[in-house]
Amino acid sequence: MSQPPQPWTLAYLPLRPRSLAVQLGILVLAEIALYFSYADHDARFHWATHFLVALGFTALLLLGRLLVTGAPGPRYLLLTLLGFHLYAMAPDLLFRGGSRITDGWTCSWATLLRTTCRAATSVGC
Repeated sequence: MSQPPQPWTLAYLPLRPRSLAVQLGILVLAEIALYFSYADHDARFHWATHFLVALGFTALLLLGRLLVTGAPGPRYLLLTLLGFHLYAMAPDLLFRGGSRITDGWTCSWATLLRTTCRAATSVGC
C-alpha cells in the first residue's frame, strides 16, 4: 500500500525536470526575441541591464519565499523571471509603441543626469 505524498514533497513540484524544460524553452525563445528587438536601436546592452535587474529581483523574491515558507518558489520559477523582465522593460516597450506616458519620467531622469553629465541634454526636456 502506498503512502500519501508528504506535504513537503508537493512543494518541490516546480522543480520537476519536465516542468523546468518547458519553462526554459519558453524563457529562451522569449529572451531571444526581446534581445533582437533591441538590435534595431543598437542597444543590446540595454536588454542585458533589464535582464540582470529582473534576475536579481527574482532571486531576492525566491530567497525570501524560501526563508519564510521553506518551499523553493512559485510553480513557474522561470516564467516568473520572464514576467519581471517584461515588467522592467515596460517603459521601453511603451516608448517604442509610441506612447507619451514615459515623457515625464524620461525628463526627470534627464534633469538628474544633466547636473552630472552634459551628454543628457539631447533628450529635449
